[in-house]
Amino acid sequence: MSGNLELIKRSYASSASGDRPGIVRDFSEKGVWIGMAGAPHSGMFTGPQEVLEHVFAGSVDEWERFACIPEDYFEDTERGVVVMVGHYEGVHKISRKSMWVRTAHVWRVEKGKIVRYEQFADTKLLWDAVVPAPDGAYPHLVKSSMLQAEK
Repeated sequence: MSGNLELIKRSYASSASGDRPGIVRDFSEKGVWIGMAGAPHSGMFTGPQEVLEHVFAGSVDEWERFACIPEDYFEDTERGVVVMVGHYEGVHKISRKSMWVRTAHVWRVEKGKIVRYEQFADTKLLWDAVVPAPDGAYPHLVKSSMLQAEK
């Protein structure tokens, strides 16, 4: 196993243990995090602090038993690319709906730092678990997705 693959697996292990800062511990200050357009808490964020504030500060707290389960990894060591294929699962705290959604994450590593992350997932299945929710319960999610669509 290469150092790049170990680094990415360490990020998923941090996620599984609830260590949010550990998820982005190896993320470059100029690294770009790209969430799937249209997904809750999606967007493009630069650096570990923005990722923690905009992706993990709210999203994980909205779910019970939320997990990203890696099932397989593929690596291109020459290009520094690692792809994880797996799924998300969890129960939304407000809607009480469960979800199971396939996902793929593409990571790029340079000189021991993560410089790019991109998420691929079925956004409809993610939203199906979130709604119906009381009117106005998620204005920050709608606003975030709309702002990203305008970019």
